[in-house]
Amino acid sequence: MHLLPAHVTAATLDGGSVVIIDILRASTTITHALAAGATCVDLCRTPEEALGTARSMPAALRVVGGERGGVPPPGFDLGNSPSSYDATRVAGRAVLFTTTNGTVAAMHAGGASRRCFGCFANLSATERWALAEALPVHLLCAGTDGRLSLDDVLFAGAMAERLLAAGLKPADADLVALCLTPWREAQRSGLPAALRATRGGRGLEALGLGADIDEAARIDTRRVVGECPAGASRVEACLP
Repeated sequence: MHLLPAHVTAATLDGGSVVIIDILRASTTITHALAAGATCVDLCRTPEEALGTARSMPAALRVVGGERGGVPPPGFDLGNSPSSYDATRVAGRAVLFTTTNGTVAAMHAGGASRRCFGCFANLSATERWALAEALPVHLLCAGTDGRLSLDDVLFAGAMAERLLAAGLKPADADLVALCLTPWREAQRSGLPAALRATRGGRGLEALGLGADIDEAARIDTRRVVGECPAGASRVEACLP
């Protein structure tokens, strides 16, 4: 369990199975894009990299998406709203994708044996993916601009609850307990409300993107997991 990329060295993640968590919204959006038939999601470090790659591809075969400051950079086809990545827009196309936090976290874990993007939309599929191989499982929260983000912690708690039930032993029981508490409270109060109360949720509300929060709060609406092999920047669909 790692609440921020800065809390764990890249070397610690090497050889493990890493679940990248950026609930609002990269993990959720990547999951939606692949479930809608995108051929892949190529992670780009910067908007300039995404647009430069796009210029080398036929327009019919790619979509440029992502955000800076919560909104799509100039020249992008799509932002970071999960529902906008539907079959009409992305099926049969590669998504060239960059975000402030999620893509950075994925690249921090580049030496892991396995990486995937987990979110509430694919919670059960992510659990199956994490348990599929006998490797250490790391839950890596992306955070927001280098600060802890409670929306990621909520999902880390949900995953931890399931992994504990499956018999996995935590490396840091206190940290796991720290994540389980808000997740269990969110189950009582309602996940959409809990996500709205987070830093990320408040930021989306301020941008008029509250519908993205409701979408991110829906559990097990997708069976696909976005998987990224060791050292790669390409995320492809996996059905664990």
